[in-house]
Amino acid sequence: MRWLLVLVLVALLFLFLGTDAHLYVDYLWFQSERVTTVFATTLRYRAVIYVLFGGAALAWLLLNWLAARSLARRQSRGPRTLVVDQRRHPPIVTLALVVVAVVLSLVFASGASGAWQLFALFIHQQPITQTDPILHRSVAWYLFTYPVLQYLYGWVVTLLFLTLVGVVITYALYSPQFVQLEPVGAMPGQMRVSLSPPRQMLLHGAGLIALFLLIQGAAYHWLSTAGLLFAAHKTFFGADFVDTHVHLAAYDVLTAVMVFSAVAIVLAAVRESAGWALAVPIAWLSVAILGLGVIPALVQAVYVAPSELSREAPYIANNIRFTRSAFALDQITVQHPKLSPLTEQDVTNNQATIQNIRLWDWRPLQETFQQLQGLRPYYLFRDVGIDRYNGQQEMLAARQLDISRLPQAAQNWQNRHLVYTHGFGVVGTPAQGVTQQGTPEFNLHDIPPVTNNPSLRITQPRIYFTSGGANRWLLVDTKAQEFDYPTGSENASTHYTGMAGIAVGSLPRRLLFAYALGDPNLLYTSYLDASSKILIHRELSDLIHQIAPFLKLDHDPYIVISGGHLYWFQDAYTESSTYPYSTPLNSGVNYIRNSVKIIVDAYNGTVTFYRTDSPAHPEPLIQAYSKIFPGLFHPLSQMPADFRAHLRYPEDLFDAQAQTMQLYHMTDPTVFYNREDVWSLPVEQVGGTRSQLQPYYVEIRLPGEQQAEFVLIEPFVPRGKDNMIAWLAARSDPAHYGQALLYEFSKDSLIYGPQQVEARIDQDPMISSSLTLWNQQGSRVIRGNLLVIPLGKAFLYVEPLFLQASQGRIPELKRVILADSNNVTMQRTLKEALSALFSGAPPAGASNVPNTSNQPAPAAAATATPVAAPSANATMQQLARDALQHYGQAQQDLKNGDWAGYGKELAAMQRDLERLATGR
Repeated sequence: MRWLLVLVLVALLFLFLGTDAHLYVDYLWFQSERVTTVFATTLRYRAVIYVLFGGAALAWLLLNWLAARSLARRQSRGPRTLVVDQRRHPPIVTLALVVVAVVLSLVFASGASGAWQLFALFIHQQPITQTDPILHRSVAWYLFTYPVLQYLYGWVVTLLFLTLVGVVITYALYSPQFVQLEPVGAMPGQMRVSLSPPRQMLLHGAGLIALFLLIQGAAYHWLSTAGLLFAAHKTFFGADFVDTHVHLAAYDVLTAVMVFSAVAIVLAAVRESAGWALAVPIAWLSVAILGLGVIPALVQAVYVAPSELSREAPYIANNIRFTRSAFALDQITVQHPKLSPLTEQDVTNNQATIQNIRLWDWRPLQETFQQLQGLRPYYLFRDVGIDRYNGQQEMLAARQLDISRLPQAAQNWQNRHLVYTHGFGVVGTPAQGVTQQGTPEFNLHDIPPVTNNPSLRITQPRIYFTSGGANRWLLVDTKAQEFDYPTGSENASTHYTGMAGIAVGSLPRRLLFAYALGDPNLLYTSYLDASSKILIHRELSDLIHQIAPFLKLDHDPYIVISGGHLYWFQDAYTESSTYPYSTPLNSGVNYIRNSVKIIVDAYNGTVTFYRTDSPAHPEPLIQAYSKIFPGLFHPLSQMPADFRAHLRYPEDLFDAQAQTMQLYHMTDPTVFYNREDVWSLPVEQVGGTRSQLQPYYVEIRLPGEQQAEFVLIEPFVPRGKDNMIAWLAARSDPAHYGQALLYEFSKDSLIYGPQQVEARIDQDPMISSSLTLWNQQGSRVIRGNLLVIPLGKAFLYVEPLFLQASQGRIPELKRVILADSNNVTMQRTLKEALSALFSGAPPAGASNVPNTSNQPAPAAAATATPVAAPSANATMQQLARDALQHYGQAQQDLKNGDWAGYGKELAAMQRDLERLATGR
C-alpha cells in the first residue's frame, strides 16, 4: 500500500516537473517577444478554470461515491458472496474510489481549461443590437453565450453519467444483498445471479437521474430551440415554418415532460414502483416521436408543401438577411454598368491598367525563380506574392532556406542548428517584365540583393523567421560561424545581432532547453557562450498561433520590403459557426471578418497586431479579445503609412464572400426559392487542366474612378452557362481599403465568360495549330491564368502562354493571347497583341519561336514594335486555310505512319505561317 502511494507521488512529481519546465520555456519565449501579459492572462484563465472545474468535478464525484459507500456499509449484513469481504480490506476500495475520482477530475479540468477561450469571451462579451426574428435573442447571445452553454451541457451530462456508474459499482461492492447467487433446481452447482438493489441505491440513483432530466429540460428550452436556427433545409438554412410553429412548441412540451419525469423518477424510487419509472421513457418517447417526427411531417405535407413559397417566404428572407450580414455582403455596393465593345480609346484612356496587366502566372514564375535565382540547392522560393510599389505591380518571392535540400551527409546537428540559420533576400520582377527570351526581367535579384528601384532596396536581407517549411529551433550568436550566403568558391559568414531569442548560455538554461526540446546535445556542445541565444517558434503560423491561437490565419502571407527591411504581412480572421440563420461554408464557419492585420519582422521576429475595425463599425469578437488582452491589438490608424500602402484585401475572406455571393446576391425570397438567378465561379484552363478561376489581384481603374488602384477581382457566370453575368471587386489602396463593389450586368446582353474565351482560343485555327505543334516539338505548352480586365465599359481578356523544354525546367513566356468581344489574337508581346487586336493582324504562330534554351538573357524591354499587318486580307485568309490544310494532312500522315509525308506537310505549313507572320 505504501509503495503504491510512493509510486503515485513520484509519477505526479515527474509530471508536474515536465509541465513546469515547458511552462517556464513558454514564459521565456513570451518575454523575448515582449508579450508576457498575453502569457500571464492565458495562464490565469486556464488555471482558474482548471481549479474551478477540476475541484467541482472532484468534490461531486467524491461526495456521491463516498456517500454511496457509507450508506451501503450501513446496510451490510454478513460476508459477501461475489466479491472480497470489504470489512477485511476497506482502505483498498476507498483508495481506488479516490484515485479514480482524482484522475477523472483532472481529465474534466483539462478539458475545461482547453476551452478557456469560450469562457473568456463569455465574460467579456460585447453587446449587439441585432436580434434573431424567432426567439428574439441578441446575436451576441449566439456568439458568446450559446457555445458556453453547449460545452457546459456536454460537460455536466458526462459527469453525471460517470457519477451514476460509480455509484452503482460502489453499492454493488458494499451491499451484500445487491448481487447474490441462488441455487437453481435440485442439481448441485447450478446457480443464478439475483439482483436486489438496496433502497439507498434506488434513492441515490433516482436523484442523479432526476437531476439529469432537469438539465435535459433546460437544454430543450435553451439549446434545442436555438439549434433550430442552424437547421439545414432543402431550399434554405435556419428555422422554417414547421420549426417555428411545431418544433418550438414540441420543445416547450418536452421541457415540461422533463420536469414531470424528474418528479416521477423520484416517486418511483420512494414508492419502489415500477409504474412511475416506466412512465418516464413512455412520456419522453411519445412526445419526442409525435412532436418532433409525426406532427411536423403532417404539417409539412398537408399545410406547407401545397403553398410552400408563401409559407416559407418570411423565413427565407431571414436566411438571406442574416447570411448577407454574417459575410458582410450587405456592405457591398452593387452597380449595373452599361457595357460596350472594346475600342482603342478604351486602351488609351486606361494606360495605368494596361501597363500593369500581369503577364506572369505565379506557378511557372515560381519555377523560373527557382531555376534562375535559387543559386544553390538549399534555397527555396515557397511562394510568389503580388504587391505594388510606386503604382507598379511587382511579383516578389522570398529566398528561404530549406536544409532538407542539403546533401544527406551535410544534415548534421551543427549545420541544422548553428550554421544554416536563415534565408537571404527577395527576388522580384514587374508583373509585365519579360526579356526577349521570355524570362523574367528582374528588377530585384542576386545575393546580396541588387536593384535600381529605391523602393525595393534591401539593407537587412536575412530571413530568420520563415513562412512554411520545418519549424527548426536555432542557436545564434554562438562561437560557430553562421552561413550567410555563397560567394563563388567560398561562403560569407555572419552572426545574428537581432532582438529575438532566449539566452541559453548558462548551465541551468542549457539543462532546461535540453530537457524541454529533448536534445542532450545542448548540454555537450562547446559552441555556446554567455551571449548565445536560442530561437524557437520561427515559422510564421506557429509564431502567431503561440500568441493568438484564437485567430484564423489566411493561407497566403506575403513578403513586403519597407525601409530596407523585410516583413511578413499576414491577414487574420475572427470566425464563428454560431451566427443565427446564416448558411455556413463547407468548413462550418458562418461568420467571418478580417479583423486583424499582423506584421512580423523577418529578422527580429517581432509581431505587431492591428485591428481593422473602427468605433463606427466595431467587430464584436475582436472587441472581446481586446478586452481579454489589453494592449495586444493596436488600431489600424497607428500602422505606419508605408505599411498601409502594402495592405491587401485578403484572399480567404474574398473567397468566402464570392462563394456565398453565388446564391445570396438574390435578395428577393421568390427568386431565391425558385433558384432563378444562381451564379457560379467560372472555369479556366491552367496548364493542361481545367480548374476553378481563382481570385486575382490587378491594378485597374474602376468604372467611375479617376485613378487606377490595386483590387482583388472575381468574375461570375450563371450556373450551367459560361457567359459572364457579374464581377466582384475588393479595393486595397488606403483611401478605399476594405470597400467591395459588385458589378452586375444586364441579362439581355452577352458578355463572354472565361470558359467561352478559352473555347474561342481553342477554335482559332492558327492558335490551335501552333499549340499542337509546340507540344510536339520537344516542348510543353503551359497556359497561364486567364485574366478578365475591365477597361472602361468593356473587357479585355489576357492569357499568357509559356513554353517549357521537355529536358528543361524553365518556363519561358513566349506569347500573349488577347481577346475582346469580337477578336482573338496571339502575339509575342502585349503591345503587339493590342495592336493586332484592333488591326486584324494574324496570330504569331509557332514559326520562329526562340528555342527554349533555359539560359537567361540580357534584360530587354517588355514590349516590341508591333508586327505589320498583311497587305491583303484575302491573301491572309488563303494562307491561313493553306496552313490549316497542311496541318490536317500532317496529322493524317502521322496516324498512317508516313513520316516523310508528315515532315513534308509540316515544312509546307511552316512556310505558310512564316508568310503570314511577315505579311509577304
